[in-house]
Amino acid sequence: MAEKRPNIHPFFTVKKKKPTKSTEDAESSPDLSTSINDVNNVNTEEISDEGSSIVVVDDQREEDVSSSFTDDQSGKQLSKCELVCCASLTMYVPASASELQSTLTQDKRSCQVLWFNIYSWLTFCKTTKKLYCFSCRAAVNQKLHQPNGLAAHMSFTSSGFSDWKNALRALAQHNSSRFHSECLYISQQQSRPSVIARIDTASRQQQEQRRQLLMAEASSLQYLLRQGIPFRGHTEVEGNLIQLMRLRSADIPGLHQWLDNKRYLSHDIINELAKEMALIILRSICVEISERPFFSLICDESTDESAKTQLSISIRSVDACFGIHEDCLGLYELESQNAEHITTVILDVLLRCSLSLDACRGQGYDGAATMSGIHDGVAANILRKQKKAFFVHCNAHSLDLALQDLSKESIAINTAINVTKDIVNFVRRSPKRLNIAEKLSYDLSIKSSQLKPLCPTRWTVRASSMNSLLTNYQLVKSVMQEVVDQKGTSGVAAAGWLNQMENFQTFFGLKLGHLIFVATEELSCSLQRVENSLHDVLCAVNVLINYFTRIRSDEYFENFYSKLVAEAEYLTDEPRMPRNRRPPSRFITDATQIPRIPSTCTELYKNQYQNVIDGVLKALNNRFKQSIFPLLCEVQEFLITVANGSESDIIDKLCAEIQ
Repeated sequence: MAEKRPNIHPFFTVKKKKPTKSTEDAESSPDLSTSINDVNNVNTEEISDEGSSIVVVDDQREEDVSSSFTDDQSGKQLSKCELVCCASLTMYVPASASELQSTLTQDKRSCQVLWFNIYSWLTFCKTTKKLYCFSCRAAVNQKLHQPNGLAAHMSFTSSGFSDWKNALRALAQHNSSRFHSECLYISQQQSRPSVIARIDTASRQQQEQRRQLLMAEASSLQYLLRQGIPFRGHTEVEGNLIQLMRLRSADIPGLHQWLDNKRYLSHDIINELAKEMALIILRSICVEISERPFFSLICDESTDESAKTQLSISIRSVDACFGIHEDCLGLYELESQNAEHITTVILDVLLRCSLSLDACRGQGYDGAATMSGIHDGVAANILRKQKKAFFVHCNAHSLDLALQDLSKESIAINTAINVTKDIVNFVRRSPKRLNIAEKLSYDLSIKSSQLKPLCPTRWTVRASSMNSLLTNYQLVKSVMQEVVDQKGTSGVAAAGWLNQMENFQTFFGLKLGHLIFVATEELSCSLQRVENSLHDVLCAVNVLINYFTRIRSDEYFENFYSKLVAEAEYLTDEPRMPRNRRPPSRFITDATQIPRIPSTCTELYKNQYQNVIDGVLKALNNRFKQSIFPLLCEVQEFLITVANGSESDIIDKLCAEIQ
């Protein structure tokens, strides 16, 4: 029986053609003169073919062959190419034909770039200058599949392919071989995750998607909270939060399904999200305040719609650049309105916000005895715990108290405020009267504007409300004339308001009140600015005092009165002197001083005008003279002097004055 021949790929056998010089040398070599029967007695044999290394493997003995090569300089066999061509996890394809010039053989044949476009599994090794099958080499190196000693497959897995003459046929045969298909299948199976991995990946993707959808819900809630919009409606579906998220579902995949599943949309969860957002903001505010050396307290109490007393606590602080900041810490419900309980609440809030009372340098409250009492008030309780926390009465509230003092002393100002409030409310609270006003404005071609209500407790609405009544004076009179004929209390009230509006005294009081409140409300807006210092406040008050002192002159009154009479010519009756009433004779004695009665209308209204100006000047001087102001002004001047780097003698003088 003929001896079985080893399974050697025909590409690497010696051809019976005209041998090349290298082939003749190889054939003449005594090592290669062994017959084919002796091949079984050796494991591997290297056959030189144009510089390429061919590995012959015995088919009766399977041996793991690695993609190794020999270093020409040291003769040491390397285990793997360390260049990017073999170290990469993807196929290496030469960028241009210039990289393949090194594969040129003596018969002018070389590797072609076109082959990489035809066979996507081809990879090129820059060290061995040979071709490999990426999938087959990976399967063999990982011991997932073996070529069973087939040289044709081993050339693409271990030794490398460089027979450029027979490359087209060899590449086509390897591409259609069963071994190559099995290696591709094995590679795909290895790259495909397991069932557990797939479940874990799907779970992670679902969690990530739900996180994104929850963040979309949180961002929608943040927008509604920022704009002060309620997020619930008459029903759950009609709520602003649900409708906003339905609108955003057109741009966010999966959000519509999130709403249908009703996940994280209960009242408790939404309220918890809103509470967490508030806590995050509060923590960031507290961190910023704690980084500043000192702060002051600003507190005020008020009653909400549910008849519960809420205490508003704000912190006023200064940063390193002398920038002033005011931050609200929130509203806190008060179980009792006594000074001891309010003090306990303030200290508890400071403790929860990690703010030390030792850094407190000021207190700002209203003028109520509970807050500003010098013995048992909140200011006194805080001052006992921190002697440097000086109390300052709220300047805007002081201005409002000054105007209230004026309205109590001046009958003209008090009447103007009451008339404005009652007439505006009488017209605004009836849709029928508003329709009459709109119709009369169109029929009589009277320019009209919206009537603005007057709230006695608000600081900056008196002037605008009086101005709206003065602007619509003729129109409001026409409305009253239409309503007078109606039966019931509406007609009686309209007749009374019409009688007052036709009186010159009422029109004079409205004009005078508007003159006073325009200037004071401008000061009130200025006092409420965050960046104000005490020096700025006192300067603004002095400017207002100088303004009222200037307009008290006879010249200014004559100009004011002449314009007022001309404007009231077609709106009210002519100015008339009131009826003089002499006191009964039984009350007249030698010590009784009978007040001087004005002889003319001009003198009468001049006295009223100057009395109102004197009253507001007196109230301003009384309310803006606090005992702590001189000390605080000296401290402010000292800080400015030190910051400007003034001489030491000036600083010593200021220190002595402060002490």
